[in-house]
Amino acid sequence: MIYLRQHGQSFYDKSGKKLGYDDSLFVDFYSMFVGLIKDGVIAPPEVSMEIALSVENFLIVKQEAAMTAIYSNQLIAATEAAGRPLSMTIWPNSKNQVQGGNFVKASQFFTVAENSKYPEWAVKFVDFLINDLEANKILLAERGIPISSKLREDLQPYLGDAQKKVFAFMDLAVKYGSPVRPIDLLIPPVHPEIEDLLLKVYQKMIFGEVTPEEAAKEFSEKANEILAKE
Repeated sequence: MIYLRQHGQSFYDKSGKKLGYDDSLFVDFYSMFVGLIKDGVIAPPEVSMEIALSVENFLIVKQEAAMTAIYSNQLIAATEAAGRPLSMTIWPNSKNQVQGGNFVKASQFFTVAENSKYPEWAVKFVDFLINDLEANKILLAERGIPISSKLREDLQPYLGDAQKKVFAFMDLAVKYGSPVRPIDLLIPPVHPEIEDLLLKVYQKMIFGEVTPEEAAKEFSEKANEILAKE
């Protein structure tokens, strides 16, 4: 997603019926990725594919990797699991990029049902979660950093070191990122099927069974078939 945004493209076409990027970007990105594996910068596939999804098993937590890609609010749990300070920064720029690839996305959305029996109380509850200092002293950004700049400032005395790093990271992401577009958030109903396909192609690629060029062709053909049927 980040690499595609840097080049002004998106994973899905705005119609949701086909992929939205040129295969050349797939080839460029995964050629770089496979090269980093060969150079020992990224863990070999026989190691990386065995890692469980829990934070405690991240290689960086076990001091077996120098870096990893996680969601911003995972830094707190990763720091606790590692038992040592960890830091966070934004993705690096890409050569010849047309815009910043980083973007700020809401961690969750609050809505009140149209047919709610108590809409006023529901709205007050949402307002409490979003804007009340006491509520956010309890949450402490566990579900995302408050959108209110005043609330973020008021929370500073109550934050731990890892939480302060997450808040600072978000300011950095805003400074060097670009606005999120509706197309960046487009998720067709068949997205889980597309994800499974990408994982299978990715595994063949990192184990050297196919080249990035072959993987790009296989993925785009099969993914577009799935999307066209939706």
